Amino acid sequence: MKAKPYQFRFQFDQTLWATALLLEQIGTDVYYLDLARLLYIAERNHLAVEGEMFMGGTIYATKRGPVLGKALHLIKGHDVAKSDEWARHIRILPQTRCIRLIHFPENFRLWSEQRWYLYDVVERYCGYKKANLEKLVTSFPEWKKYKPTKPEKNRIIPWEEILIARGREDLLEEVKHRFKLSQLVHELASKARMQ
Repeated sequence: MKAKPYQFRFQFDQTLWATALLLEQIGTDVYYLDLARLLYIAERNHLAVEGEMFMGGTIYATKRGPVLGKALHLIKGHDVAKSDEWARHIRILPQTRCIRLIHFPENFRLWSEQRWYLYDVVERYCGYKKANLEKLVTSFPEWKKYKPTKPEKNRIIPWEEILIARGREDLLEEVKHRFKLSQLVHELASKARMQ
């Protein structure tokens, strides 16, 4: 049986903060898929340079491009466990399917380099029309390789494929080593909490 590839641990707070920062910088409501695409591009760029994801979670190839799975669930209001916390700050407007910043999180804490990747996507891609942003993300090699076929709704894109697509194979072993350390720390912390 093939081992399931390790995925970066999903970080709810960082996803909330990143989404709030994007919406604040854009200054207007944003179509939900465009917001998901901007978050993906920021995360993709961060991974290719820093060797880690700061929002994390499983990456999916959907029919309309790659997305961060948990982030998209939150954006669409489908994550029941965290929906109250999310809705205090961010809401989807059902009629337009646009996302609105209601209240900027008071406990906001993103590192300056994480913020830089978010500012960068706003500066570069905020003026893109929906079709152009979709065209951009569906041109990414990792999406083309894992694009879902007709019966599938989506497919998992391994994070390694992003590094390969960005020409950063040199980071693969370093990131895998960090994963092993991260898993060990997580296991030890879980055991300590249970005692």
